Amino acid sequence: RARDITLVARDDGRFAPARPPTPDRMTLHAVAGVAGPDFDASLRAAGLPRTLVPDVRTALAYDPDLPDTPPPDAQFRVVFATAIDAPADGAALDVVRHVTVASDGRSHSIYRYPVGDGLVAFVHPNGRGILRAHLAKPVPGAVVTSPWGWRMHPVLKRPEFHKGIDMAAPLGTPVLAAADGEVVFAGRHGNYGILVKIRHSDHLMTTYGHLQRYAKGLRSGARVVRGQVIGYVGRSGLATGPHLYFEVFADGRRVNPAGRNLTVPIRLAGSDLQRFRRLAAADSRAPAE
Repeated sequence: RARDITLVARDDGRFAPARPPTPDRMTLHAVAGVAGPDFDASLRAAGLPRTLVPDVRTALAYDPDLPDTPPPDAQFRVVFATAIDAPADGAALDVVRHVTVASDGRSHSIYRYPVGDGLVAFVHPNGRGILRAHLAKPVPGAVVTSPWGWRMHPVLKRPEFHKGIDMAAPLGTPVLAAADGEVVFAGRHGNYGILVKIRHSDHLMTTYGHLQRYAKGLRSGARVVRGQVIGYVGRSGLATGPHLYFEVFADGRRVNPAGRNLTVPIRLAGSDLQRFRRLAAADSRAPAE
């Protein structure tokens, strides 16, 4: 009642929910107060929805200059957004946008900044921050036979830094997209054999190597969603047996993909930085409750 819900049909016959409301369909609010002896209670007393208190804690956890709980005399300001077309019980559509804590004559600000396809970064006013990515396991149940780090290459028989992880599984096991994104390459690529590359944002990309084949219809420019089958475990390229070689790139640098919840440093630049500054300026004008 009082809103539309959109589902998008995918090529595999399944449906994906539409994206959350865009910033132009959100209304901004700001609350302020003093941390006091019970920070959570002070946030609620200032008018912050109860469901957003954990989000404030999460934002502060990404600021190395701040303790998880501000000192009692610290002043805070929280900007949050609510979907304009949210239903009456739509508190779940609220989202924290910006937290500022002032203490000991210093002010610290951290912004929640969406970087595309459901990925979120927590960014300081200078554009530096932390990207948080919750990745699905590309081969559920697979055993990691070669982790990130130095190893003796099984084919070349020489020490080599392994810049991804090997996930062993039977030949032909489906390989899933770790997150929503756009396919930027699907084909043969040297020692990788049959390879698929997916860009999830300007800051995050995953690659899937040694495939037997990639999924029917998959091509450069195709959109995929988290958990969608993109290929099948193989042993193409320089491989001794069937497995998936999985890599994660953050800001163009390989990072350890072993954890599903990645937190990697990023630095916004170009149009990303300009957009961030526009959102930060809008947050500063949010009316107080």
